[in-house]
Amino acid sequence: MNNSFYPLNNDDILMFNKNTFTVENFKEILIDILNKKMYIKGYKTDGITAFDFHLLERINSEYNIEKKVILTVNQSSVNTVSEEIDCKLLKLGAASWKTGKLRFKAITSYHNLSEPQLAIEIELEFCPEEPEPSETSDAFPDKLIQ
Repeated sequence: MNNSFYPLNNDDILMFNKNTFTVENFKEILIDILNKKMYIKGYKTDGITAFDFHLLERINSEYNIEKKVILTVNQSSVNTVSEEIDCKLLKLGAASWKTGKLRFKAITSYHNLSEPQLAIEIELEFCPEEPEPSETSDAFPDKLIQ
């Protein structure tokens, strides 16, 4: 494994065992999962008030420093990178599947402006098991014979 990860296009196909997904569909599923994990919904029981918030909403608030200075945070974000998992990749127009590792990068941000909203961006990256042949390495020799 060469450890050279590169971003995938939405039209690429991923295979895990016998399950296949387009990159676009896989991203949508990840966003849905992350959104559900970031969102906490409470219930009203025994007179206790219910609560609804995103985890970043708690960070995204006012901080009173020794009752002298109030600092307001109006945007919070978390950047994460997943562990690498085995998969196969079929690029649009390719003749065969490539075996390698997949990881995703997620950038989650919470904006507390006029309408608070959680935003999640996902980037999927692939590292082939075998290095991909360089298109220019055979076309242009390192040294020309004179």
